[in-house]
Amino acid sequence: MHATKVSYYALAGFGALTYNTKIDALDAAGNRYAFDNIGIGLTGSAYENRKDIDNQLKDMFDGEYETDGETHSNRGKLAGGTLRGMATAGAGIQVRLSKKLSLQIEDKVTFSSDDLIDGQRWQEWPGVASNAPSGLTRDFDNINYFSVGLNVNVGGKAVEPLWWMNALDYGYNEMKRPQAKTEDCSKDADGDGIS
Repeated sequence: MHATKVSYYALAGFGALTYNTKIDALDAAGNRYAFDNIGIGLTGSAYENRKDIDNQLKDMFDGEYETDGETHSNRGKLAGGTLRGMATAGAGIQVRLSKKLSLQIEDKVTFSSDDLIDGQRWQEWPGVASNAPSGLTRDFDNINYFSVGLNVNVGGKAVEPLWWMNALDYGYNEMKRPQAKTEDCSKDADGDGIS
């Protein structure tokens, strides 16, 4: 009998997460970044120049996340971070490469019901007029985790996981095995009623 080569699975669960978001809001001198300088000298639309604008932004930031992001004032705290309930759902596929080796591909989404995991919840473009007040975004910050892994069963007597095994293998192997010669159970040599 052949063992399974591919295994599909789904996962779901509930739990809690805690986060403490830091933002790179200040330059090396402790001043706010000058975003007004981004895009100067470029012609055309922002969409046409998006790669150049992205490069200018990357060159401007110093990579030091020194400023606390916006937080909730009415949420529980744990280990210095905001505590939130969450739900997780995902799916994956596992491919058996050998008895001790398998490839796993999985995608999992964590639903947070919170809009401050990234440290801000305000729209980039609040309105048509430049003096329009900012509005809250309508979307929660969910976390997507995609992974590719190589699973190795280690140890000299390592066996492959049981989900690769056919549940009927033992029975099939026993049926294929030549039957051993059995003795006649009807004999009762000592007369005690037991063969």
